[in-house]
This record gives sequence, C-alpha cells and structure tokens, in this order.
Amino acid sequence: MIFALTLHESTNRMYLAPDLGLSKLFSLYKEETPPSEQVSNFMFRKVFNQQFNLSFHAPITDSCKKCDNFKIKIEAEKTSVKKDELDSQRKLHLLKAESARNNFKIDKNRPANDSDFTVIVFDFMKTLPTPVISTGIFYYKRQLWPYCLGIHNAHNDEVTMYVWDETIASRGPMEIGSCLLRFIKEKVKTEKLIMNSDQCGGQNRNIKMTTFCHYIVSTGFLATGRTYTDLQYSFRMGIATISKIVDEVCKVIWETLHDECIPTTKTPDMWQNIAAR
Repeated sequence: MIFALTLHESTNRMYLAPDLGLSKLFSLYKEETPPSEQVSNFMFRKVFNQQFNLSFHAPITDSCKKCDNFKIKIEAEKTSVKKDELDSQRKLHLLKAESARNNFKIDKNRPANDSDFTVIVFDFMKTLPTPVISTGIFYYKRQLWPYCLGIHNAHNDEVTMYVWDETIASRGPMEIGSCLLRFIKEKVKTEKLIMNSDQCGGQNRNIKMTTFCHYIVSTGFLATGRTYTDLQYSFRMGIATISKIVDEVCKVIWETLHDECIPTTKTPDMWQNIAAR
C-alpha cells in the first residue's frame, strides 16, 4: 500500500465551500451589512485577495490524518519533553511515507525495464451530488450520489474510469474488486501486476480485497506454463500429499467424534469438500 499524503510544508491556506464564489460571497456580505457600512465590489475583492489567505478550491492533495493529528497534539502540548517525543514520531512517520513513495517510484519504473510488469494505482474520486445546483431548495432534497473509481496505468499514463451510482451498488471492496477484475481481463496483458492504493480499511485493506488478490493470482498468473521448475513441481506434489492427509484425518475425526462431540447436520462429503478448499 502507498501512503496518500504530501510531505511539503503546509501553506496554512483556508478553503471555503466549493459552491461559493466571490460574487456570491459579496451578495451575502451585502445582506448582512447595513448599506451605510458597505464597501464597493472592487474594494471587497481587493480586501479578500490581499488580506485573507482563502480559496474556493479544494486542496489538490488530501491531507494526511496522522500528520494532522501530530500537528494538533504538538500545538496543544505544554511540556517540551512530550513535544519532542511527538515530533520524533511525526518525523518517523514522514520517513516511512518517503520510503513508501520511493518504493512506488521503483515500481513505476519496472515496466520500462521489464515488459512483463504492469503497475497500476486505483482510488475513488470525490463523491459529488447530482445535479450540482446552488438553488436553496436543493439543500433539503436528496440528490443522487455517483461513484467513480479511477485506475491509472503508471507506465503509459492511461486512466480508466468506472462510474456507477448509489442505486446500482455501494463503493466497498466488492465493487472495487469487480472493477479491478474487469480492468485486468480487458487491459492487463502482462504476467506480473503491481497494484497501489491508499490504506482505507473499508475499501482496500481488508479480507475481501485479500481474497480477490488470491483469486486473480491463482487463476491468472500462476498457470503460465513456462515457470514450472522441478522445485515447483515438488511443491505441487507436496500440496497434493498434504491434501490427502487432511482428507484422511477428517474422515477419522468424523467417524470417531461426530456422534458425541460434533453435533452438526453436515455429511462426510460436506466435510471432505470443506477440507479440500
């Protein structure tokens, strides 16, 4: 997994709601300020641009949760010893992030040196309500929420977008796995694939995505027909032997204990199928 954060120093810029603008902000200012105290539109814009470090656009990169947490704790801490400890932890976190970025750069350059590699980065785009209308009544209506998963090929800069809305599916690991599986079947022509994403536990770092990775590796990459060495053949024979041993052990356990210790409706065939997985 690749950390999704920036190591650059913050500019301390504050960001207003994306649906605002200087014209709308000036209208709100006029509604709240008596006419005798109002300034012109030109002066309002001049003061806004020169005396406030504000913007209406969202930050280009998401801030790191851990970095924000460290910043708040360090600013709130009173003792210098604790501050130094927190700052050391923050610097260690940044070093780990830098190491992850360096690893990603190495992965990104692999396809240039090895044609068997494909390197991708995938993430969800920010969810936006549809339609985007500034009319006040729409703040009290339920709008449709579309989802967009982007998959970027780090070697050729080709981006594939998979779009659906909340009436079709959610945006969890099952949906991500479905998109990745389709992408792999349609776009990936190499034997080796490196996938990079953020560490969102509900979407990318969980047992369902691990199961998906296991599925594509077992069905898509191992059976190449060209890398079966004698050692790999021995491994396959060993796995087959272990499977037979497990099968026989399950039979003995079933015959010996099922009447007393295993109150279940499962049949011996069902237990054998479970053992064979």
